[in-house]
Amino acid sequence: MIPWKGRLGKMSTRQSADVTIIGAGIQGASIARRLSQYHLRVVLIDKNSEVGFGTSKASTANVQVGIGFKGALRQRLMVSGTKMFDKLVEEINVPMMRMGRLWIARNESEVEILHNLKSVGEKNGVEGMELIDGEELRKREPNISNGFIAALHTHRTGVIAIYELIPALVENAQHNGVELLLDTEVKNIYQEKKRMVVEHDKGEINSRFIINAAGIGAAKIARMIDEDTLDPQPNREIVLVTDKRLKGILNHSIVHVGKGNAYLNPRCAGNLTLGMAGMDVNSGDDIDVPGERIQAILQAVKVVMPVISSGDIIRYFAGVVARPPTEGRDYIIEPSKRVNSLINVRVGYAGITCSQAIAELVVQILAKQGLNLIKNPRFDPYRKAIPKVSELSDEEKKKLITKDKRYGHIVCRCEHISEGEIVEAIKRGARTIDGIKNRTRAGMGRCQGGFCTPRILQILSRELHLPVTSIKANNDGSEVVLSRTKELLTEEGGF
Repeated sequence: MIPWKGRLGKMSTRQSADVTIIGAGIQGASIARRLSQYHLRVVLIDKNSEVGFGTSKASTANVQVGIGFKGALRQRLMVSGTKMFDKLVEEINVPMMRMGRLWIARNESEVEILHNLKSVGEKNGVEGMELIDGEELRKREPNISNGFIAALHTHRTGVIAIYELIPALVENAQHNGVELLLDTEVKNIYQEKKRMVVEHDKGEINSRFIINAAGIGAAKIARMIDEDTLDPQPNREIVLVTDKRLKGILNHSIVHVGKGNAYLNPRCAGNLTLGMAGMDVNSGDDIDVPGERIQAILQAVKVVMPVISSGDIIRYFAGVVARPPTEGRDYIIEPSKRVNSLINVRVGYAGITCSQAIAELVVQILAKQGLNLIKNPRFDPYRKAIPKVSELSDEEKKKLITKDKRYGHIVCRCEHISEGEIVEAIKRGARTIDGIKNRTRAGMGRCQGGFCTPRILQILSRELHLPVTSIKANNDGSEVVLSRTKELLTEEGGF
C-alpha cells in the first residue's frame, strides 16, 4: 500500500486505516513518524487545535540519561532513547544542546543520594558520569551558592526545543503520508469483526490497530474498550520562565537532590526554566498556578543560585503529567489484555527522553501482533526548519529577503521574528496564536506578545481566510477578539 501525500485531514464519515494513533503529543508524534517509514495508512488524531498542546506543552524539555526515575522499563528506554536524539535532530532540524547536568548536594545525606544515583547509572550502562567536590562545582558553575559540597556530573544530559520538536516530527510524518486530524475528540471505541472502530465527533475510523498515546487522557481512552486498572495520578508541574538576559548565568542543567528542592534548566533560546517537585491534583484539567507555589519555587531556586530574582521571571505556567498511582510504578507500553489490537502507551516523567525508544518498541509490538511492516523506499527522514532571521548573517538575510520581502518585516521585536517566519509556520499547520508561538517563538519574549499579538492576529486572519473573530489563542473557546468595536453599537440597546 503506497502512502498518500500528508495533509490536514478532512475525512468522510467512515475512513479506513492500518493504525490510528490517539494523541499528538511527543509520544503520538514520534510513533507516527516511525510508522511513516512503512507502507501503511496511519491517522494521527488529537482533540486539541494544534499538535503538542497536551501534557507535552508543559515539559521542561530535558533529554536525560538513565538515572533519577524508578522503573526498569523506563530506565532502559532512557538509556537507549537519549542516544537516538543526536541523529533525530540532525534529520528534522531541531535545536538541541548537550550541556550536561549537575546533581548537587549540600549535606552528607544528599551526598549519599549522589552515590546512589551514580550506582544506578553504572548499573544501567550510563556513560559520562563523575562525582566532583564543591570547589570543582563552583569552577563549573561560578554563580552557584557556596553551601553546596558535592555534585554528580552527567555529561550527556541535554535540552531540546520541545515546542519545535513536536511540530517537526508531525511535519515529517505528514510528508511521508500520515494523515493528521485536529480538533477531533474520540467519543467511543468498539470492535467490529477483526477491526477496531474509533468514533469521533466528525465521523469514524475503521482501523486495524489503535495506539493509545493520549497522555493524561489515556485512562479515559482505555476505559472505552479495556478494563482499566491503570488510572494515573495527575501531577501538576509549575514552571517559571526567565528573561533571556540571564543567558550565560548557568552552564548546565542543575538539580538540587532531595524532596522539594529546585531544578534550573537552560533552554536552547537562552531562557531558563525553574521549578521544583510537582503538586498532586485531582483533575487533569487543573492547571492553576497558586501564588504561594511561585514563591516556594523562587525560594528554592535562590538557595541554589542567589543572583536570580523575581524580576527575572517573564512567565509561569502549569501542566499536568500522568504519574503512575503507586510509587515506583513503571511505564506501561503493551497491548490491552482484552483486545490485543489496542496498544496502551502509558508513560509520564522522562517521556521526551524515552520517546524515540518508545516509538521503536511500539513498532516491535505491532509486528508481533501481526501488522505487516514493509519498508517504504521513498521514506524521507529529512525536514527543513523555518528560517530564523535572528540567527542569520547579514548576507543570508539579504538573500532571504530578496526571495521573500516578508522576511524583512519584523513582527515580534523581542524575539526578532519576521512576517515571513509566521507565514511559513501557517503553511506548515499553525492555526492559532500559540501555534505560531510554538513554531517561531513570536510572543515568547519579555513583553509576552503585548506588542506583536495584534499583528499576528491579522496575519492568521489573512492567510487562513478567516475573520479575525475566529482566530483562537489555542483551543475552542479561546477566541482573542470577540467582536469588532462598532458591532457593539449595533446591538440592541447599544452602550
